[in-house]
Amino acid sequence: MIRFLTTAALLLFCCIPAHGEPVRVYTDTFRPFVSAEDQRAAPASELVDMILRNAGLEPGFTYKNFAYGLYRVGEGDEALSFPWRRSAEREERVIFSEPFLTLEHSLHRKLPSSAGSGSPQLSQARIGMVGSYVFSGDVAQLVEAARREDRLVVSASETEALAALLAGETDLLALPAPVVTATLEASFPNQTGLVRELEDGPTESFSLHAVAPKNAWGEDLIARFNESYRELRTAGVITDDFLTGRLARPAKPDVAVLVSSEGFPVVKGALKDNPDRELALPAGTRVLVREWSADYAEPLRSQSLYRIMTSSSLVIVLNGPHVGRELYIQNMHLTLAE
Repeated sequence: MIRFLTTAALLLFCCIPAHGEPVRVYTDTFRPFVSAEDQRAAPASELVDMILRNAGLEPGFTYKNFAYGLYRVGEGDEALSFPWRRSAEREERVIFSEPFLTLEHSLHRKLPSSAGSGSPQLSQARIGMVGSYVFSGDVAQLVEAARREDRLVVSASETEALAALLAGETDLLALPAPVVTATLEASFPNQTGLVRELEDGPTESFSLHAVAPKNAWGEDLIARFNESYRELRTAGVITDDFLTGRLARPAKPDVAVLVSSEGFPVVKGALKDNPDRELALPAGTRVLVREWSADYAEPLRSQSLYRIMTSSSLVIVLNGPHVGRELYIQNMHLTLAE
């Protein structure tokens, strides 16, 4: 009996990483959720870090190609890898944790689309995707139809897939919206306004997991990972809005520079709360445009050109003697900053 308990204890000790023992974590950049440059700013990385530390482990993040990380774990490396979506093929090779992140796939298009102002027809569109992604539901049907009809363009990364969309090599791209936004900001900062989510297009929600090798060591690690995750959820450390709050990004505002105009050498601004009172502002003052005048949205007619120039947009002054003021500035004095 004593021998049995001793043997069992030794087996348990061998299988479960000791308290504080480093555990290798394979991952790669998956903006905005995983980032090698700024791990604290990447909510999925911080989440996995908290879960492992709460389980008494010391994670060591190794940033390698995603396929390499999954391969090493599948080969039995004593390591964790994330984030991964379940698939039958992957479940044959690795053990999945409970889901810790839920995303939604949607379709995105470039403005203007290849069909002019409208959206491309789904049945004819060239579909772009990242090779490691797995789909289900309506999105999967759309992707498989494009594959059968040789309309599918598979890229190695999110950056490559967005480059193909911006270059007109694809009509639609299947990616989660936060991934599109973050990748555009990182790789194509001057084209962030050119990609839009397809209205009324198919979507699908899916969960992401951590994976470990399919052996006793991996089973024990995933059990500790899941227990730690549930504990942090119960304690209120991880909440439903943990990720959404971290990912919330206000729309990038328009910043303009005030310029003089022919016949109007002095830039004047009317106070928002008292439009009858005007202030003089030096040329070169930078402002944040809160609301462009409605005239910009109307079709241009020759007789309305002067009205557009002299109508006013609401701005907040960013520097100079009137910094912080909300003013109405005539459009002829506003030029977008680079």
